[in-house]
Amino acid sequence: MLNYSYFATEFPDTFRTAPQIRETIEKLGWSKVVAFQTRNPMHRAHEVLVKIAMERVGADGAVIHMLLGKLKKGDIPADVRDAAIRKMVELYFKPNTR
Repeated sequence: MLNYSYFATEFPDTFRTAPQIRETIEKLGWSKVVAFQTRNPMHRAHEVLVKIAMERVGADGAVIHMLLGKLKKGDIPADVRDAAIRKMVELYFKPNTR
């Protein structure tokens, strides 16, 4: 069995297992999906990369995978990265595409 450490309890609105992500994709009716993974706050260049990928492959949506684990000293705290990525998605991605 996998040990999800503190992620599920400290980030309940963000943490998802692979089966949960697949279930969400199915519920949304997406047949083609792109994914983007970052451990940093998402910024406009990331947004453009995701949108270009979506356009090039004709994707219905994008999975933004946030790495929120404890990182190196001086890294931006996980809750700040989480909030930044959520705000980027809220403001710059069409509903039902993220």
